[in-house]
Parts: sequence; structure tokens; C-alpha cells
Amino acid sequence: MGYVKKLLSVYLITFISSISFSCKNISNTHFRTSYDYVDLINEHIPFSQIFNIPMDEYYVYIYQKNCLHCILIKQSILSYGLAHDDLFLIEASDDIPIGNNIEQTIGADCIEKLFIIGTPTLIKIKEGKVVINTYQEDIILSLLNTQAN
Repeated sequence: MGYVKKLLSVYLITFISSISFSCKNISNTHFRTSYDYVDLINEHIPFSQIFNIPMDEYYVYIYQKNCLHCILIKQSILSYGLAHDDLFLIEASDDIPIGNNIEQTIGADCIEKLFIIGTPTLIKIKEGKVVINTYQEDIILSLLNTQAN
């Protein structure tokens, strides 16, 4: 009888270990909930190429890795980008012009007429012209959420 108990104990430990290992593998590959900008590396473009995307309508998201507001909406932005092909990313740099009145950029059709107020920024280009230029997190998320549905 002692031999049977030992055998059952070994079997039970092996079974529990295999279930635990399987669950870890599934959760790491199939139910991933945390993304990084490198997950969309093929969607990164330079600022100078904003108007050179061969689509009628698309979004450009400008971010900084250390920007608190960018970090707060990062997962939502990247989730959208992984599910849609109309989002392009730009990591902010010194060559991106900064201005205060971004409403002046609505209708811009060339890089010389475009600037941002800061990060995060979402720009929507439709038929070669800026139709939205916003830096407000709630508006950015609302626009992408509306587009996703």
C-alpha cells in the first residue's frame, strides 16, 4: 500500500507541475496584455514622411518613451496599432517643430505647415491634409476607440 501512495504522490506532483508549466506558456504567448513600441517597429516613420503614406486616411501618433502622458495611454495606442493598419508612429525628436496654436495646422498638406504642441500627439491625415491634430489623451483614445468600432 505504501508503494501505491508514493506512486500516486509522484504522479500527482508531475501532473500539477505540467499544468502549471502549460498555463505559464499559454499566458505568455496567447494572452499577452503588455506591448512595447518595438512591437510596431514596421509602423515607425520619420516626421518628414508624414504626408508620404500611400493611404487616403490614416493616423500618426507622436510619442516620447519617457513622457508620463504617453506612458499612460501606451497600451491602448499599441493595441490599436496591432489590430489596425492605419496607425503610424513617430518617436519625438528635435526636428519636430513645436507651436502653440495647433488649429493653424488643420488643412496643412506639407511638412512645412505642420507642428505639434507636445507629446502625446495624434494627427489624422485624410486625402493628404491634416484634419485632426490633438495632444489630449482623452481625445486621442476616443478617436481611436471610435475608429476601432
